[in-house]
Amino acid sequence: MPTLYQFSEIEIIGFFLVMVRVSAFVVSWPVFGEAVVPAPLKILLAFAMSLMIFPVLDGGVMQVAVGFDSMVLIWLFVKEAFIGLCIGYLARMFLYAMEVAGEIISVSMGLTSAQLYNPGLGSSASANSQVLVTLTIIFFLAINGHHLLLAGLQQSF
Repeated sequence: MPTLYQFSEIEIIGFFLVMVRVSAFVVSWPVFGEAVVPAPLKILLAFAMSLMIFPVLDGGVMQVAVGFDSMVLIWLFVKEAFIGLCIGYLARMFLYAMEVAGEIISVSMGLTSAQLYNPGLGSSASANSQVLVTLTIIFFLAINGHHLLLAGLQQSF
């Protein structure tokens, strides 16, 4: 009787390395990585994205030649998490730039006393800042920025 799933040790390690990078990316990327998105949804999204990305990799992950007992594996996991966080936070920098621009506009207009709670950042922000961030998110989704980020994540392997 043939078995359906026969994965080697290298393939299992490769999948978990992909999953670490994707999980770090999902935690830090704009719009969907916000604090208002529930953690179980982020975990499910990271797992589903890992399942989609891993089969289309062209052997780059299969060149990992370490076993489960190697100390190099820890450094590989740290490297993958760092790469995923860097990609996500670089994309998030545009939202932070718009928030700072909104704060500068509020200070210039004298509207700094009008503060609103921002659940994405867990702090208060001015109304101008909230409007600019919301418009940036809408523009980001309208130009399919999330698709470009996912394509970039897949190409980073």
